Amino acid sequence: MLRFDFLPSDFHPRFLMLGEREDLSELANRLEKLARDGHDQELKQPAAEDRAEATLTLSRSAEPAGLRRCAGDCFAWVLSAELANDFAAEIRAVAEGTQPAGSAVLTVTQFDLEEIPVWVSQGEFTDSYLINKF
Repeated sequence: MLRFDFLPSDFHPRFLMLGEREDLSELANRLEKLARDGHDQELKQPAAEDRAEATLTLSRSAEPAGLRRCAGDCFAWVLSAELANDFAAEIRAVAEGTQPAGSAVLTVTQFDLEEIPVWVSQGEFTDSYLINKF
């Protein structure tokens, strides 16, 4: 199961997505589908005793905006069709790699202070990184 959550920080907030190879392949499939047909994709992170429910909506737009926090634990990742395909390829490279662990940091621009980098990882972190400590 793909797990994700926001990791707040004053200077370097991140959106961390953890999964096994199959989970990352499914995420890549969803991004490719978004690029193809433009229909929003919604992912839900179920609540756990130590973490609130989170929702990530994948949306397509001609103006790529990156990942933004909507309200509470709701996030929107707005991408162009080209970026959705590019990110799918990067995620697929991690999922299909020969290394036991790997990751990709996905951003639209490095100069937008409002954009939250998306860190997709397989085998590098435990779920304890997703525990809400606030």
